[in-house]
Order: sequence, then structure tokens, then C-alpha cells
Amino acid sequence: MSSASVPFASLFVALPTFFDEQGKVDSAGLELLVGYLRQHGVGGVALLTEAAEDPFLLPDERRALIERVAAKLQGQSNLLVSVSAPGTREAMDLARFAEGKGATGILVSPLAVPGLGYRELYRHVDRVARSVALPVYITVRPQNAVDLLAPEEQATLAKHPGLAGVFLPQSPPAQVKVWARRFKGNKAASVLSGCALTFAGAARSGATAVVCGLSVLAVEASQKVLEGVKRGDVDAVRKIQRIAEPAVSFLGPPRSPEEQQGVEKLAAKLAQRPLTRSESEAWVPFGLIKAGLELQGHKKISALVRPPSEQPSPERLQKLQQVLRGSELLS
Repeated sequence: MSSASVPFASLFVALPTFFDEQGKVDSAGLELLVGYLRQHGVGGVALLTEAAEDPFLLPDERRALIERVAAKLQGQSNLLVSVSAPGTREAMDLARFAEGKGATGILVSPLAVPGLGYRELYRHVDRVARSVALPVYITVRPQNAVDLLAPEEQATLAKHPGLAGVFLPQSPPAQVKVWARRFKGNKAASVLSGCALTFAGAARSGATAVVCGLSVLAVEASQKVLEGVKRGDVDAVRKIQRIAEPAVSFLGPPRSPEEQQGVEKLAAKLAQRPLTRSESEAWVPFGLIKAGLELQGHKKISALVRPPSEQPSPERLQKLQQVLRGSELLS
């Protein structure tokens, strides 16, 4: 396992998965999107994250997506591949497959299943990390296998020598700060946050890069935010974030309160996590993201979602159009 760190303020656009009228994966549409991102200078993409409807994909579909996207990138952009299988053998096989096709990093993102506690998860991470010579990052999002561990168990897991960092797709700055401290002794570690358009706050708390599903609709704005953070140009970053606020609020990720009062604030500090738990709804609205791409002119890309997800209502689609215009993401 390589311990190479991700350069500060790097952007990985989390790719959606497209489906045809028969419900099959439309790899051709994904290739078109990857080509579009490369034309806009995006240095990295992430595959099989929540933005990709990963829990609803078959093993063969995951492999096919990895192969097609890697071939389209031709090794000219970084490729992170998320591996969510709770079974260690399947996770190792997919990680090796991704490495063989040119992936540059692995996100270990196990779903929460009964019996998957700290010991089992530690062994899982250990074996996946040993199976590849790539940087391996652990994904922590509300109610996944890592999030359900006790804080001291999370802190011990972060010390695993095979981990190159953490991916926090739905964490407020306070939680980014907690995980940044946990990896403080590892100078090469990367802390990946989850929304490029709010990266400035995450960066102040210790985030070093971002994996973002919303960025596929806001490529230029996301890149400008990251460049502004690199330069320390606070005014430029605030201006972009102010314009993009309608899209961030509408499309997510959900906001968690930064401050809590009285006993709740003390309890949250002791637990090192917010008291409020997330709802089961995915923080990446698949249908809206794909519908937004269609509105932006990507006519050959399907906005269909795979069951049990549902298509956005006409009212939501109308609101999406208004939001994208208000955020200067739609002319």
C-alpha cells in the first residue's frame, strides 16, 4: 500500500451511473461525461460512491464501469474507486481489479451490517489495504459501518498503518477537525471532504481535498473555490459560495448545526460526534443530479434512476431548474 498523499485542494468529481430505458447500465453516457470533465481540466474522478447509486449495482456492473471509465481516462487523470462490499473477499477482488485497470486510490466504504463491529472492520481494512499497492482511504458517513463504531474505536482504526486517510462525504467542519486530529501523526494522510462548494470551511478544519457529487453540475465553480482556497483569496471564495448557495442548499449534502447549546453541546463534545443523526435518505439526490446534467445540455445522458430510488417529481424538477439558474449553473 502506497502512503502517497493527495495534493492539497485536489478535486475528485464523483460520477453518477446512467441507466437506459431497460434499466441497464449505460456506460456510453458515462464515457461522454468523463470526456466532458477532462475537457474542463478536472484532475480526478471518483467512481462507485453514493453518487453512483452503488448499493443498487451488480458486481459485474461495477467491474464494467471501472473498466470503461479507466479506459476513457487513459491514465491521464486520477481515479478513486469506492469499494462498499462488506465481504472481505469481494472487496479485495474489486480493489485488485480496479488497481489492474489503472485506479490510483481505493475508498473502503463498507455498509453497516449486523455483526460488523470494530474487530471485523479492522480485519477487513487490513486485508483490503494489503491486497493493493494503492493509497487506501476509509469512508465515514452517517450510519455506515465506521460511523457506528465508538469514538475510541474510530480513533484506533485511524492508526492502521495501511490507511492513507479518510473520506468524510457528509461531515460538518467540526467532524472534519476530529478526523484531521486522528490522522495528525501521519504527515502523508489526506482528509477528503464531501462538497467542493463548501470546501473553504472544511479546509480550515483540516480537510486537504474533496470528493464531490455536486461538482459534476458545477465544475468551473468548484475549481475556482479550490483555487481560491489555495491562494488564500477569501473574498473570491465567499463570492462563489454566495452565488452557489441555492444549489448547495437544494442538492446537499444536508447541513449539520455547527454549534449546540448547554448540555447538548457538552454531550456532543464528549462523544466527538453530533447528537442529531441523519435520515436514511441519500445525501446525493441521484435523479436531480442527472436531470441537472440534462438541463445543462448533456442530451445523450439519461436521467433515469434505478429502483428502489424514485424519479424526481415535476415540482422538484421545476425547482431544480430555478435553483440552477439562481446559482448561475444554467443559462
